[in-house]
Amino acid sequence: MKSLHIVLLVLVACICSCSRRTADSDVYRIAAILPISGPNAAQGIGMMNSCKSAVRDINESGNLGNAKLELVELDDESKPDAAVRAAERAGQDPKVLAATAHWNSGPALATDPIFHRWGLANLVPAAIDSKITLEQPGDEIFRIDPSDLIILRYAAAFAGSVRGWKRVFVIDDNTLYGKDLASTFVADYSGLGGKVVGQDSIQVGDRDFSALLTRIKSVKPECIFFGGVVAEAALIKRQMRTVGLQADLLSLTGIFTKSFIEAAGPAAEGAYSATVVPPTARLPGGQQFLRSYARGRFNHPSEAWGIYGYASVQVLAEAIRRALPHPTRRAVINELKKGEFETVLGKMRFDDHGQTTLVTVFVYQVRNGEWVPLFQADGKGSLMAFKE
Repeated sequence: MKSLHIVLLVLVACICSCSRRTADSDVYRIAAILPISGPNAAQGIGMMNSCKSAVRDINESGNLGNAKLELVELDDESKPDAAVRAAERAGQDPKVLAATAHWNSGPALATDPIFHRWGLANLVPAAIDSKITLEQPGDEIFRIDPSDLIILRYAAAFAGSVRGWKRVFVIDDNTLYGKDLASTFVADYSGLGGKVVGQDSIQVGDRDFSALLTRIKSVKPECIFFGGVVAEAALIKRQMRTVGLQADLLSLTGIFTKSFIEAAGPAAEGAYSATVVPPTARLPGGQQFLRSYARGRFNHPSEAWGIYGYASVQVLAEAIRRALPHPTRRAVINELKKGEFETVLGKMRFDDHGQTTLVTVFVYQVRNGEWVPLFQADGKGSLMAFKE
């Protein structure tokens, strides 16, 4: 009898152990690597919360059957070295099947080799540098938002075809990012018949551009295109007014912030930004996303990029679902390469370089102290009036 009791205990222990293993095997992790501290923490926290909302919604939906998602939250601090450490942590966790990583292009470029070495898919939710996908070492990197090359094509179309500017002066902030934007815009705009009447660089951190702007005034441009971000753009816009330079200002996502309007003050009026940031509430799935985010009762808004974080988790979760019952990192990558994915941004698929084919590009203008959407991409290289 004692022997039988021991056998039963062993059987129970084995059953419990097997049950734990089964339960564990039904948990699949997605790593979110975002700047939840540092200078871009506002955007990173909004995106991280949005990823949490998506994980909750997917688990509640039962779309993964008995499987559940877990979110691994990692901070890249907007720094390449911190991003590399976070990507290594994600790669070392065998239950992490995919990642959605990086708001900044610098960290995204730094971690391309890490994701390749670990054979781990990364669906970039925000960083726009085209090299992230075009020059990746393998096939692990995908991107859910348009790259800078796509945005610049529409920015040039706006300048040359929509506004009909014939004379544009181009300024960059002397960073790799700014110079790439400037050179590509020059090529695209010139290709549409526009004339670049001059080109110059400034230094990040400089505060007085009046001499440069006075010189630019003499060549009478209709617009200044700026390859750079908020601080210098706001100063340029303010000082354009001071020196009496009657020209418009056009830039990309880097100036599409409330802080640009605050820093430029009344001079911000009329500035244009070509950006991938959508007017969230007016997207097909925008209201669904906003309701989901509100359910989380977060102490921080979703910010402009939150919907991209949510959509990234939707895509990765669907790729994991399609790879069931035994999803692997390679299987998830293979699923991302084929088929269509339904998201709050709209339906999308990925091309041979991992770039989304869904073109979410919008042109905004500052009006009465707010960014107002005026145009949206038609997906074919032209812009159409934004549809309410």
